[in-house]
Amino acid sequence: GHYIPLSYYVMRLFLKNGFVLKEDIIKVQHNCKSTPYWERQVEKYNFYMIMHEHLFIFRKPKKDENLNKIKYSTGLY
Repeated sequence: GHYIPLSYYVMRLFLKNGFVLKEDIIKVQHNCKSTPYWERQVEKYNFYMIMHEHLFIFRKPKKDENLNKIKYSTGLY
């Protein structure tokens, strides 16, 4: 198998459509109710558990906003 980085594809779509990346919140995935179940599945089926997930926060730029200062948050560089 292989990993498909869907969250990054979605991020690129938002940037491509004029949104600005305001935050990237990284949520740790352990200590969930289902963790013991998935730990057993890892051993049984030989795969890696996802250890974190990204929550991207976007904003729409203001009309006539100068984006030069935040160009690396826009995908316009």
